[in-house]
Amino acid sequence: MNTCTIIGNAGRDAELKYTQSGMAVCNFSVAEYKGENKDSVWWSIVCFGETAEAVAPLVKKGWKVTATGTVELDLWEKDGKTNARLKLLADAVGARPPKNAQGGSQVPAATNAQHRPATAAQAAPAQGAIGEDEDPFGDQ
Repeated sequence: MNTCTIIGNAGRDAELKYTQSGMAVCNFSVAEYKGENKDSVWWSIVCFGETAEAVAPLVKKGWKVTATGTVELDLWEKDGKTNARLKLLADAVGARPPKNAQGGSQVPAATNAQHRPATAAQAAPAQGAIGEDEDPFGDQ
């Protein structure tokens, strides 16, 4: 199993959705900077279950994020072109605001609960629900 830790800045606020079975899924992006004259590497970060619910309200655009988990490479074709994206299935995430901002939060490391049954309360929100034909990872 490959484990990786990504440290960078959140490119957008975390988005929390629920699958039809009630599983929480949180998506956000992180820019990992490679130095002054090099391009950033963008990562898609995905959390599930209890981790997703804990992380979603705390990751904000521009905040420093540390995420640890398993790396996957997503490949898909669109308009005859093969596209690729690095994805981290995170089971531990930490977040803090930029140095010039006030406040901050550290998300405790949590076990990724993707294989545990979700409660009815988790499935309740109609807004942000993931439809049958939608990809819970936010692809395409």
